[in-house]
Amino acid sequence: MATFLEMKFGIEIVQQPKKGRMTGFSDDNRPLAPSLILQLKCNQEISECDTTQLICTVDCHLLEPASRISTDRMGMDKFKALRTENNIIGNRVSSCHRLEDLSGKVGFYFYYPDLGIRSPGKYEFEISLLNIGLDTGTSKILYTIQSPPFKVVSPKGYSGPPGNSRLSKCFVSQGADSRLK
Repeated sequence: MATFLEMKFGIEIVQQPKKGRMTGFSDDNRPLAPSLILQLKCNQEISECDTTQLICTVDCHLLEPASRISTDRMGMDKFKALRTENNIIGNRVSSCHRLEDLSGKVGFYFYYPDLGIRSPGKYEFEISLLNIGLDTGTSKILYTIQSPPFKVVSPKGYSGPPGNSRLSKCFVSQGADSRLK
């Protein structure tokens, strides 16, 4: 049996937004839908005890502004700065949750029900799995992935949320945090 430090971990994106409405810079927080859900993968059997020192963090990167005209007007230097600007709102850190999927199979998941993006454009998430339980008082990145791109549009271009997914509803019924409406 491998020790925790010998285990190899990974993350699988189980669900992610495809298109969302920008939140802007007001208090009008409109979470992306469906919610981002990640599943922990491991080369060994893992217990709930093994997951207490694991967290996932999410950041976003602007791949392309909403219009080519805006890129031309602002210039590439400003676009590069905007690409790394903090455009994401909501809880960007999740601890690991033991939950059953739609078929009743137990897994370990990271769940982000309230992520929103402030400006329109094409984005990707950068997701990192960290071990925060090291004896040295530091954390260690175990795995990092990029999500497939998704679009965030202005209120005029948004046709409404797609509704809550069956998986999100399943997790909420088991006590996962929810911003479902």
